[in-house]
Amino acid sequence: VHKVEKLKSAIVDAGSDGKVLIQCDGGINAETGARMVKAGADVLVAGYFVYRASDPRQSIAQLKSLRG
Repeated sequence: VHKVEKLKSAIVDAGSDGKVLIQCDGGINAETGARMVKAGADVLVAGYFVYRASDPRQSIAQLKSLRG
């Protein structure tokens, strides 16, 4: 989370906000995804959370709802 916050801050300070996307991969689920989005992540890669879920569509919907 700290690395994402630091990177987001650097992107904003450089005047590139909206032109650069921060992607997070690994260990992403509804809980960690929420923390990453709050820290400034734009893209979440959540393979295990989606493909191992009993209802993958629901998992995807959970992640999409994090964007607010």
